[in-house]
Parts: sequence; C-alpha cells; structure tokens
Amino acid sequence: YHLLSNSLHIASAVILFLLFARLLSGMPAEGRANQGPGRAGMLMAGLASFFWLVHPVQPEAVAYIAGRGDPLAALFMFASLYLWLRAEGVIAALDGDSPRPALWRGWSVLAAILALASRETSVFLPAYLVLLMMVFQYCDPFWLSLKQSLLRAWPIILLSLIYIVLRLTVLNFDNTLNFYAYENEYTRHVSVRLWTFLSALPEYLRLTFFPAGLHFEHSVPIQLSPWKAEVVAGALLLSGSITWVIFGWRKGNRLPFLCVGLFFIPFALSSGVLVPINSVFSEHWLYLCLVGAGLMLAVYGMRLIGYVSRISTGRLLPSILVAAFTAYGLFLAGYTVGRNALVTNPEKLYLEVLEYEPGNVRILNNLANVYARQGKQESAERYWLEAADADPSQAWPHHNLANLELQRGNEDQAEALYLKAISLRPAHEVSYRNLAGLLMRQERHENALEVLQALLGLAPGDPVIYYNLAKTYHALGRDSEARTALDEGQQFVGSAEGMEGFNQLRAQLQ
Repeated sequence: YHLLSNSLHIASAVILFLLFARLLSGMPAEGRANQGPGRAGMLMAGLASFFWLVHPVQPEAVAYIAGRGDPLAALFMFASLYLWLRAEGVIAALDGDSPRPALWRGWSVLAAILALASRETSVFLPAYLVLLMMVFQYCDPFWLSLKQSLLRAWPIILLSLIYIVLRLTVLNFDNTLNFYAYENEYTRHVSVRLWTFLSALPEYLRLTFFPAGLHFEHSVPIQLSPWKAEVVAGALLLSGSITWVIFGWRKGNRLPFLCVGLFFIPFALSSGVLVPINSVFSEHWLYLCLVGAGLMLAVYGMRLIGYVSRISTGRLLPSILVAAFTAYGLFLAGYTVGRNALVTNPEKLYLEVLEYEPGNVRILNNLANVYARQGKQESAERYWLEAADADPSQAWPHHNLANLELQRGNEDQAEALYLKAISLRPAHEVSYRNLAGLLMRQERHENALEVLQALLGLAPGDPVIYYNLAKTYHALGRDSEARTALDEGQQFVGSAEGMEGFNQLRAQLQ
C-alpha cells in the first residue's frame, strides 16, 4: 500500500516537473512562456516539484493509507492539464511532432474523469486549467484572457458541471453536501465559516513555509466575529495576496496571479466556506496548495540569487543564499522521512498529537485501541476514561470500556456501559450487537429480544440479526415467530455457510 501511494505521488511530481519545465522556459516579464525546455525553466520546475514532493505535510496524504485519493487525483489532474495544454500548443512535444489536438484533448478529458472518480475535489480542475491558460496562452487584458480561456476550456468545465449535477441528484446518498449530523452555527452561516477559515489561514501559511510542530489533528475554534485578532490577520494576508496579484498583473507580471491562484484554488472546498465540511483544519488540505507555494519559492528564489549575483562584487553572498536554500530543502526532506516513519507507528503518532491536542477524544480513543490490541489493558482503560472525561457526549469510549469490562468478567458493569453508549448515541449499532450477545449468553431472552428488535431497525438487511431473533424466539417457546424471522432473514444470506446455520436452526424448530 505504501509503495503504491508513494509511486503515485512521485509520478505526479514527475508530471508536474514536465508541465512547469515546458511552461516556465524562457518566461519573459509578462509571464508568458516561450517554447523550449530552457535550462532556467527546467531548474525552476525541478525546485518547485521537489518542494511539493518532499514537503513534510505530504505524508498525511501519501503515507497514510486513507489519503490514497489525494495522490491518485493529483496524478490524473496534472496529466489532464499537461495533455490539454499540449493540445492547445502551449507546450510542444520534445521531438517536434504535431500535437494532434483532438487526440490530446480526448486523453485530457479521460484523465479528468479519472481524477473525479479518485476524489471529488477534482471538480475544480477547470479552475487550474483556466488559470494556466490565462498566464501562458493569452497576453490580453484580464477579462478578455478569462473569457478566451473559459471558451477554450469548455469541455473540462462541462465535465465538472455534469458531476456537480450528478452529485446533487443521483449521487446524493445522504443529505445534500451535508457533512454534519446536526445543524450548528458553523453550518448555518457562510460568514462564520469565512471568519473561521481566515483565522486558520496564518497557520496554513506557517506550515507551508516553516513546517514545525506538525501533527495530524488541529483544534481551531469556530469564529463568530470578524474582529478577532486571528481573523483580522488572515484577512490581511488574503487581501495582501490579492493586492500583490493586481499590481503584478497591471505591470505585466502574471506570476503572482499564477502562484496565488495555485495556492488558493484547492481551498475552494476544503476551506469549508462553500461547503461546511466536518473538520475545520487539516494539514493534508495543503497537498495541492503546495504546488503554488513551491513555484513561488523556486521562481523568486532563483531571481533573488540572480539579483544578488549581479550586484555583489564577490561570490560569498550568492553562495550563502544557495547554501541556505539547499539546507532548507534538506530540512524538508529529512523532516518528511521522520514523518513517514511516524505514520508506521500508531502509538507514537497518537502520542505526538496528544502533546498538542491533549483533549482530542478521537485520538485518545484510538490510542486506547492500540494498547488494547497490545494486551495493555490498564493503559487502554486510562485513555478510554480520559476520552470519556474530555467529551462525555461521545459513545465510543463507553462502548470500548464496556468491552474491557466484559473481558474481565464484569458483566454488570459492561451492560451499564453499553446502555450508556446507546443513550449517548441511539444509533450506535455495535453497542446494540454486543449488548444483545451479552443478554443472550445470560439467557435473559426478553431483554435480548427487545435489544435485537431495536437493532433490526438500524440494520434491517443483516441476516445475523434475524438468526439471533429466531434463536431468542425459540428460547422463549415462540417457534412460529422464530420461523418467520428465519424466512425473512434468509433472503439476505450471501453464503452457503450462512444458509447452513439457518437450516440447522430451522430443523430444531421442526
């Protein structure tokens, strides 16, 4: 799994290098590229791609298996951009062959479809494409460049619009774009989500350029007012970036527009402003943002070194700058190696998070689960109790403590804790299952029947529940109801072994 995710990430970096090497080569001040793989362009592309490849924020998306969608989507997105720009003639084949526009556009659309299938945040791929076309294909004023780019990129735009319509209709498996189980101030007001994102923006920028103190969980308070210091700081950073873009564009320099755009486009969904996603801050949301940051460091870093080299009488100062950039790159790479190693050790990973977020219920519960699997019951109990104290409304710590008491033979305490978990979360299916099993073993059939009937309402297609219902009815002498349960449940049985159990119980009833 790790090999595949790392291979996808590396392949994405290679495509990103090829894309930037062709676009940046010989770029004049106004920000439009000449054709050809010039040395300066290749060096800037290499530095930008290296920054994106080895940044220590990336392991959360690459080394963490659940993040597979990020590198997979990035691979197809970068491929789609490269193929489309080649079809447009913005970049040419190294061998000088004809670009064959229809063929390359077809492959680009296919890559865009695969990107959407990998991760739905790829719906903003058209924004990347329009951005690159405005910078590298058209030298017209802003609104004319935007109009021309939109008209040329219409197939990719249409593809994303089709997906949005599908996502809101046939792919709407729950509440439309609702990632919260209940309405709150954050989901109710766009302004609250905007203030909250602005308050998080300074920390995102710090982690981008000075990634110290990384951890996988960050607690960012919901901001109800725009006049908090954190919100004002974020607003100043955002307005400063927009001002830089406007002044650069007016002077014919489109690189600020390119770098800032590449950084902020991925935030369109992950910021929570447009869609109230169920986490306010995550390091892995910087995964694609780092493309813009890396490009800015590479281009302006090389320009700084070139400027110092021209005005300096000796080579000492330029050498110091080169050494500083090299040390910075080595720091990023070394830190990433350590972050990758941390992901392979869940205990150390969770303990690191708790150093920064000591009251994080999910991490406390996960760490306790690690100790439980290791047979360290006392350590597991300690962290489950801490999780229950940190947020008494959470069901999982009580459920896990119930399992622990059951292992110890304390059935009364286990039952009370299962009931506590159910009271906190009435749809906590696994607590119903374990409680039903406990009651059946104690031959408390009336109580077991009540729990099983409630469980059936949560999982109506589970044959195991019907089987246990039939056993309980049989134990109560209600064989006709037991047969009905077996008849209703056998339609959900998916294996011969399952049917064998049903048939054996049916034989006992006869």
